[in-house]
Amino acid sequence: MQIIQNRKPWIAVMLFLISTINSVDRLVLASVAPILRDIFHLSNQQYSYIVIAFMAGMALGQVPSGAMLDRIGVRIGLPILLVGWSFFNMLHVAARQVAQFCALRLGMGVFESGNYSGGLKAISQTIAAERRGFALGFFNTGYLLGSVIAPPLVVYTATRFGWKSSFLLPGLIGMIWILPWLATYRHATESVLAHSDPAERPALRDILSLRNTWGVIALRSSSGPVTQFYWYWLPLYLVRGRGAPLEQMGAFASVAYVIGACGNLAGGFASDWLVRKGTAPAKSRRITFVVGAVLCSACTFLVIVVRSLLVSDLFAGVAIFGLNVASCALLAMMSDMFPEAALARVCGLSGVGENLLAIVLTLCTGVILDRFTFDGIFGAASLLPLISVAMLYLLIRPPETVGVLITRETTCPNRSVLH
Repeated sequence: MQIIQNRKPWIAVMLFLISTINSVDRLVLASVAPILRDIFHLSNQQYSYIVIAFMAGMALGQVPSGAMLDRIGVRIGLPILLVGWSFFNMLHVAARQVAQFCALRLGMGVFESGNYSGGLKAISQTIAAERRGFALGFFNTGYLLGSVIAPPLVVYTATRFGWKSSFLLPGLIGMIWILPWLATYRHATESVLAHSDPAERPALRDILSLRNTWGVIALRSSSGPVTQFYWYWLPLYLVRGRGAPLEQMGAFASVAYVIGACGNLAGGFASDWLVRKGTAPAKSRRITFVVGAVLCSACTFLVIVVRSLLVSDLFAGVAIFGLNVASCALLAMMSDMFPEAALARVCGLSGVGENLLAIVLTLCTGVILDRFTFDGIFGAASLLPLISVAMLYLLIRPPETVGVLITRETTCPNRSVLH
C-alpha cells in the first residue's frame, strides 16, 4: 500500500488525462458539426439523431462497463474502454450517411460510458473522504479541459488538413496514455476484488433496492443532460443563434468551457474544506450541490436574456461552472455512500438515467430548433438543475446507513464507507 501512497499524485494526473482524452474524442463531432452539416446536408433534427445515438450507446454501456470495472478492476478495465472508443472514433472517417454516423456514435458511446465510473472507482480506492472531493474535481476537470481545447484544435485541424483528420489524430494520440497508466496504477485490493467469489460482491438487485441508488440516479438524470446540452449544442448556438463566425466560435466556446472547468476544482475544494472544518461529509456535499445547481439555473436563463454575444458566452461559462460544482459534489456523495465493490455499477446506473433523459431532450431540441429558436431550449434547461435540488431533498438520506445496509444484505467484506 505504500507504493500506492507514493503514486497517488500520478494516479490523479493519469485520471485527469484520460478524462481529457475522453472529452476531446467525444466533442470532435460537435466541433466539426457545422462543416459536416454543410457537406452531408444535415438538418438540426438529423444532427440530433446522431447525438442521440451516442447517448444511447452511453446508456447501453453503463451497467456492463460498471460490472466489468467492479470485476476486473480499473487498471485493465480503463485501457480496454479507451481502445474501444478510440477505434470507433477513428472509423468516423468512413461515414457518409446519417445511419452510418449513428452506428459509429452508438459504438463509441458504449465504450466511453465506463470512463466516469472508472475514475470514480479509482479515486474512491486511493483517496480518503476529506480529500476526495478535490481529487474528483481534478478528475472531472479533465472533461472540461477537453471541451476547452477540442473546438479550436478540431476546427484548426479540420480547416487545415480536412475533417477526417479531426477524427484520426485524437484517436491515435489518446492510446499513448495506456502504457504510463499500466505502470502507474497498481492497487493491491484490485486483485482481491477481481478474483473474489462473485457472491461476496453486492448483487445488482441489492443495489437497486436502496433508496439512495435511486436518489443518485434522479440527481444525475436531472442535472447531467444540461451538461450534455452545453457540450453538444453550445458551438451551434454560438454560430446559428448568435451569429459568431466559425473561426471565432472555437474561441468563444473555449472561454465558456474554461470558466466552467474551474467549477470542478472550486466545488471539490469547497466540499473538502467544509469536511476539514468539521462539517459532516453528507452535509458538505449537499451544500455544495445546491449552490452549484442554483447558480447554473440562474445563468442558463441569463444566456438568452442579454444582447451581447460576449456577455452571453460568459453567462454560459458561469452556468457550466455551477454545473461542475454540483457534479463534483454528486461524485463525492456516491463515493461516500457506496462501497468500492458496488461503486462502478452505481455510477453506471446513474449514467443510464442521465443518458435516457438526455436522449429525449436532445430529440426535442433538434425538432424545436428546426422550427423555432434557442430561447425556449435554454429556458427549459434552466429548470432542470432546480429539479435536481428537489430530488436531493426528497430521495437522499445520510450515507452512513447505506454502507451498513449493503454490507448486511450482501456480506461483502469491504472497507468502511467513510474513510
